[in-house]
Amino acid sequence: MKPGSTRVAVTIEAVANGAVTRYHEAHSCELEEMQKAVGGYLQAVHISPDRLLALEAMTGCPPLPKNMLMYVNEEGKLKGLAHNNLASVVAGHPINGNVIVIEVKPEDYG
Repeated sequence: MKPGSTRVAVTIEAVANGAVTRYHEAHSCELEEMQKAVGGYLQAVHISPDRLLALEAMTGCPPLPKNMLMYVNEEGKLKGLAHNNLASVVAGHPINGNVIVIEVKPEDYG
């Protein structure tokens, strides 16, 4: 992702009995910041447009761009991180730990 590019982001933190979400604009998408958000190495998870609609409905966040990727901790389950119910529903499979859902722009691909 290009440094200094502003994009839409949603952070979904795993907490006991649910999740806390934060809708925000990411002004920087540096690798280290994203790793800090998920607590480890990143793994990208594709999100289909219908799953994005579910995220909007469940969180009440404004309409999201349809070009979003979820980044998770690739070792979340191995590390015993808390199950993230909301992220699991959005991803369509079990997710452990915090995630960040970030807008992907054409310039990210060179």
